[in-house]
Order: sequence, then structure tokens, then C-alpha cells
Amino acid sequence: LMRALTLEPDEYRQLKHAFAGGFTHANARWVKRVVENMRSFDFTSSYPAVMVLKKFPMSKGKLVSRLTMEKFKKYLETKCCLIDVTFYGVSEKLEFEHYISVSKCWNIKSGEDKKRLNVQEDNGRIISADALSMSITELDWDIISKFYTVEAFEIHRMVIYEKGYLPKDFILAILEMYRDKTKLK
Repeated sequence: LMRALTLEPDEYRQLKHAFAGGFTHANARWVKRVVENMRSFDFTSSYPAVMVLKKFPMSKGKLVSRLTMEKFKKYLETKCCLIDVTFYGVSEKLEFEHYISVSKCWNIKSGEDKKRLNVQEDNGRIISADALSMSITELDWDIISKFYTVEAFEIHRMVIYEKGYLPKDFILAILEMYRDKTKLK
């Protein structure tokens, strides 16, 4: 099964563009301020939990052509998706919570002189932009739709994958390592 999951070169490049890691960003409202009586919480072992409980791309990628809005929405709900997209008229829905990282975008500059389009940033995160392009997953799409208003979008390339749980032996190894980790705490 795993041998069938090899990537094509364009698919590999697209996946590298889409990779973003964890979301860590200071809230601009509280930067450079000492906050008293603050509470916080930590997600302990979030990575192993996700690896055991969530589904991942478990098939060869299929490049989608002739994409309708109905098919697009269905794929977002039922498949793992890899999407090259341009968003137009991007603006924040929530003040001080900005998900899109400037470093993950391209096409936020225009013309020969490379002047920026109308872009507002918050410490490397997009607040608003006339247009920007990026590679994202269906999970990113969901988060972006919650944090931003977008006037229009254009899909340039979309690859879909069947969703499935990670192999049983892999999950058992994760659970064993988690058990060992918690014994040592």
C-alpha cells in the first residue's frame, strides 16, 4: 500500500509550498505588555492524538480537471485536498487573529516594478490584501474561511486524495511511545 503513495515532482513542490507547521503568533493587542492574572492552557500530546484519531491522504493523488463549484465543495468535505489558489479582496473577520503567513504567499506583488498590492500585515501575517496566491489544504481552506472574508477566488491546480487512518502498526507504535513518554513525566 505505502509504495503506491509516491509523489509526482509537481505534486511534491506543491506539498512543500503548502506545508506551514504549527500556528504560533503573538496577539498584536498584547505585544510588549505585561499581563497580570493571566491563565493559559497547553495541549499536551496533540500531535500523537491527531495522528491516531484523524484521517490522512492514503491514496495516490489525482489531479482534478473541469472543476465545478459543486464538485469543489464536495471534495473539501470528503477528500484530502491540495489546492493552488488565488484569493481576491481578502480582509480579516477577527481583529488580531491572522492565519495567513506572508511567507507562504506568492503573487502579492504585481507588475514589472514589483510594488506590493494593497496589503496590510500583522508581524508577517496577512490582515488584508487585494490579491494573494498560495498552496493550501482543505484544512487551511476551512480555517481561512473562518478568519477571512474573500470576495472571489480562482483555483489553479487541485489534487485530491482518499482519506484514511494511518496503518495499524504505525498507530500502535505512536501509542507505545506516548505511553513511554507519560511514564517518564
